[in-house]
Formats: sequence, structure tokens, C-alpha cells
Amino acid sequence: MYGQHEAGIVSVLGPQDHDPEHPERLRTAGRVLPDIDVAIRDEAGRDLPHGEVGEVCVRSTTLMHGYWKQPELTAEVLRDGWLHTGDIGRLDSDGYLTVVDRLKDMVSAAGGHRVFTTAVEDVLNSHPMVAGSAVFGVQDADRAEHVHAAIVTVPGTRITPDELRALVRERRGQGDVPSHITFLDALPLTDAGKPDKKLLRSQARHGCLPETTHPETIPASGCPTTSRNG
Repeated sequence: MYGQHEAGIVSVLGPQDHDPEHPERLRTAGRVLPDIDVAIRDEAGRDLPHGEVGEVCVRSTTLMHGYWKQPELTAEVLRDGWLHTGDIGRLDSDGYLTVVDRLKDMVSAAGGHRVFTTAVEDVLNSHPMVAGSAVFGVQDADRAEHVHAAIVTVPGTRITPDELRALVRERRGQGDVPSHITFLDALPLTDAGKPDKKLLRSQARHGCLPETTHPETIPASGCPTTSRNG
């Protein structure tokens, strides 16, 4: 199932969709519900064909009217009757929606290559010694974005950054390989219980996430400790 507070439920994967002849549907967020329009759009707002990846935009009678006393934010996400969800996904010809990442989390790497962080996290988390991961982009002084990964290992185990890079290279290709890997005792979490990538990104920019070969407690003295610090 896929939905947002701003849009309600958008798609559902029902019992009838668990079809052995179509196992790929189990990896989707389900079929878009009747009376709901979903468009996949590029950065210029143009509709993309089935199978192409872009921002998920939704139009329906259940959309919110706007954010309370936040007209600028409302105007940013509600345009011409469409809600721009901030999610990246694709829609197939049968109406099944696959969500692959958050727009703000996608990394625009060298050569225009788009790195979908959740896909890289899925690969990292598949390793039996990895208990959790967070993948995020960090810009250098030239505003080029690089893939960083923060890793929590299973207690009592040890794995090297190069082993994890080899795994990502095998499953996703060289373009998705993290240039920087840090092992942590625990991932910082948002109030919603998700990895706080904004905080991790800020800590990386401050040099607080050096590449390590074993878990170590962070942050160091002087490093940001909340997302509001940057």
C-alpha cells in the first residue's frame, strides 16, 4: 500500500495481486486505486512513459487543500491540481506503482548518474553482517555529490568497507558504489523512527564521519547532534 497524509491511500496490493505468474508485482506498492490519477514526471514537469522513473504526482478528490498557515509550502507541492509527493517511482502499463526513493534522498552523482539510496540500502542490508544502513549524498567544494553510507553491523561481526563496495558493485554497478563508508554503533533516527539522513549529511560535511573499519561512537566533540544544526 502507498499513500500520504496529503493524499490519502493511492495504491493497494490486494490478495488478487499475489499472482505466481507475476511475482514482480510483489515488489510494487500495488495498483493505483480507481478515481485516483497518478503521473510520473521529470524535473521539467513532463509526463514520463510507463516504466520510466520520475516524481510521483497524484490528483484526486481526497487531496488536502493545503498546509495550515504555510502558503509557500502549499504552493510548492500543490500545482495545477496535482500533489507533487516528493517520492520517486515508476508506473507500469497495468497501473502498478513502484516507489524507489525520496526525491530529497536521491544522489545526483558524476556524469548525471542517479543513485537511488533505498536500492543501495537494500543491497547493503542483504549482507548477513549488516544490521542496518543509511545511504546519502554529500556535496564537495565543487558541488559534486558523492555517495556515503553509514553502516551498523551485527554485534560480534566485522566486515570491511571494500567488501561492502564489492557487494554493491556486483548488484548495482560501479555508479552506485559508496565512495565513503562509516561504521557506527547506531544510526541516528528522526522522530518518525527513520534514519536521520539530514543529520548524517551534516555530520559528514563537518568531517565527523571518517571512514572506519570498525564501529565507533559518534558524534565527536563539536559535531552536529540534531538535524537543525545543518
